[in-house]
Amino acid sequence: MNANEETYLDLMHELEAERDWRIAELSKIKLLFREIKEMNINEYTSVYLKMTVPMVYAHWEGYCVASFKIIMDYINRKEMNAQLVAYNILTYANNKTYDKLKGKSSFTQRVEFSKEFIEILNGNIRIVGKLDTKSNLNYKVLQEIIKIFRMNEEGLEQYESELNLLVNIRNAIAHGENSRMINFDKMNANIELVTNLIDIMLLKEVQYIQNESYLLD
Repeated sequence: MNANEETYLDLMHELEAERDWRIAELSKIKLLFREIKEMNINEYTSVYLKMTVPMVYAHWEGYCVASFKIIMDYINRKEMNAQLVAYNILTYANNKTYDKLKGKSSFTQRVEFSKEFIEILNGNIRIVGKLDTKSNLNYKVLQEIIKIFRMNEEGLEQYESELNLLVNIRNAIAHGENSRMINFDKMNANIELVTNLIDIMLLKEVQYIQNESYLLD
């Protein structure tokens, strides 16, 4: 099946599948904690709770990278002329082309840019690579991503401080800090946060495909 035969429902099912296995695994993190707690060894419990932070964060970043890859692949499969897509997507797909204009570009470099860009406009849109989360998918980075795809922040802004805190604690733990203590309630709050964020992003992504927001207005 090519993209011309696909519907937004096909993409919705693919995105939902990406969401569902992650939410199921987040639930298993809770279940595993119960098993560890029954061992009644406080040291194991505290270590496991700390380990849940990078695990929970990984599902947040992982979902965004995987789901937007699904969307980008879908756009590629539609084999559309570059002049038909939204400027945000056109610019994102050709980020490296703009590098020729960085700094004090010479006249020859500007000529090469003009030549390459005309070729891009006359060809089909092609988005390569994966979403750049800077390995720190905090709220600022999330804003940059949704701006590329012309999505709004509705529903996300209420989680700004919680998301930034999760990323900060994750970074601290990843760099070997031992002062961050995570209790059961905090683990549950982190899981709930990521679950809510994933669900909001899923809805925005489905609407993005349904409304064909990747097309030029």
